[in-house]
Amino acid sequence: MEGYKKLVQDLEAKVATSGDSFYIRVNLALEGRAEGELQVRCNDILHVTDTLFQGSSCWHAHRVGPYSTKGTEHGTIPNYTRAQQLLIALLQDMAHQSTMTRKQPSGGAQKLVRIVSMDRTKASPLWSSFEGSQSDPSRVEDPSTVCFWTESCFTLVPYTLVHPHRPSRPRPVLFVPRVVGKILIEKLCLFQGFKKCPAEYLSQEYDTSSQRGDIIQEREASGGLYCVTRRAVESVMGKNTHALLDIQLDSVCVLHRMEIFPIIIHVSVNEKIAKKFKKALQRLGTSEDQFLEAARQEEAELDKVPCLYSSLAPESWSDLDALLGCVRLAVMDEQKKVVWTE
Repeated sequence: MEGYKKLVQDLEAKVATSGDSFYIRVNLALEGRAEGELQVRCNDILHVTDTLFQGSSCWHAHRVGPYSTKGTEHGTIPNYTRAQQLLIALLQDMAHQSTMTRKQPSGGAQKLVRIVSMDRTKASPLWSSFEGSQSDPSRVEDPSTVCFWTESCFTLVPYTLVHPHRPSRPRPVLFVPRVVGKILIEKLCLFQGFKKCPAEYLSQEYDTSSQRGDIIQEREASGGLYCVTRRAVESVMGKNTHALLDIQLDSVCVLHRMEIFPIIIHVSVNEKIAKKFKKALQRLGTSEDQFLEAARQEEAELDKVPCLYSSLAPESWSDLDALLGCVRLAVMDEQKKVVWTE
């Protein structure tokens, strides 16, 4: 981030005119129809190498593969301002068709957008550096292109800055929906290389752990507070083992601040899948309807997670044993990948 801020300052001072080198996560699908344009999927990682390519309306970028920071295919993409306009237009079109991405069948059609909003008072350098320089204040906005709900839509973020990490130790694993994790964790513990990370009861140590920022998640239970702590997670990781976490998605940011980068396994669910989990859900005291509703809510939260995740489609497994096999393969694959965080 500091390196990019310096680049922005150099561009504004005209010390540099190009020479850009930063990575972005793309939050919308770009068709790339014209010659030289790069076709991009939502959630692709790109290496931007020139923000003034053939003028200021487009950037030159390379697609980055999952296992390396090296670029592969390359081409042009819209600059930040144009990409934001395309994102707003895409959302308008999707609203007209009543097919918002979050309502698409789980594991079905390709994701078109990732809805990420930003507080303009806390604008990232990627936004602030191009908002003023790329827009024309004298231009009269065509009423048909003005956002159709509120001005807050202009804080929608088409690209987010990301940074690469290469964890050397086994990464912790958490599941979406969380109920699926509760079902799978006990069975995964039977395999070598996986261990459930226990929640600790903290009494006198709570204040000290809290002040140090070592508490990942806490919950009240009979007898006091039970916490998932940095110490517990790192203890499992130190044994060359994947720590299986029963935590909420909002704890991912806490883990990132600790330089711990969990693998997120999203198991897409539908009514048919809920029936496969019927007995396990009964043991947890959860109905199929409650399970599906919780899954919908958690899936909606995935857009806010500041990293990529692995999704398992419903048709990729037939029973619980097959799902366990898919999960183990996904964890092995994710461990090999570069971790990109916002």
